[in-house]
Amino acid sequence: MFDTSLRRLKDRIGEPIAATLTGISPNAVSLAAFAVGMFTAWLASRGLYTWALPFCAAGPFECGWVGRLARVTQ
Repeated sequence: MFDTSLRRLKDRIGEPIAATLTGISPNAVSLAAFAVGMFTAWLASRGLYTWALPFCAAGPFECGWVGRLARVTQ
């Protein structure tokens, strides 16, 4: 329902940013995201949910950036 309009917005914002980050490997971004995910799991395991929530919410955005960066660097 909202996919088309949100996709256009994401593409309009993401393309220029990804184009400036072409010196960074998508694999490096994925590795950093894995480390952040492990840190998030550690925070949650300690009961620090308020601190873990922002990191957890950032995960889907990271996936989008890795895909966009991979397409730009190909």
